Amino acid sequence: MLLASRPRAVAFPDAHPVSPGHCLVVPRRHQPDFFQLSREEQEDMWDIVWELRELLEAEHDTTSYNVGVNAGEAAGQIVAHAHVHVIPRYEGDPLQLPWMPAPGDPEELANVAQALRR
Repeated sequence: MLLASRPRAVAFPDAHPVSPGHCLVVPRRHQPDFFQLSREEQEDMWDIVWELRELLEAEHDTTSYNVGVNAGEAAGQIVAHAHVHVIPRYEGDPLQLPWMPAPGDPEELANVAQALRR
């Protein structure tokens, strides 16, 4: 069941939702790596993310979301087709993020920033 469509992307409900309204946005072209998609494919996908937000707010009474891309096996990608998760969140829902942010080491942060600016 398609929820939204563009020339280069579509959206449908996730078959294994972690919350009511959890959707996937996928490119029409098969490509496992999100970063190998064209800018046009990514633009269509992000346009659909915005459209889903409007639909979810109207139908599911939410204004909070997790929106994410798992790009690569080490990042938790288990489906070999690029996709964006749009996960509506609800006050008191049981979904927990898998990590707890902690302050980074200032020297390491500076080193990473310097390396990326090259």
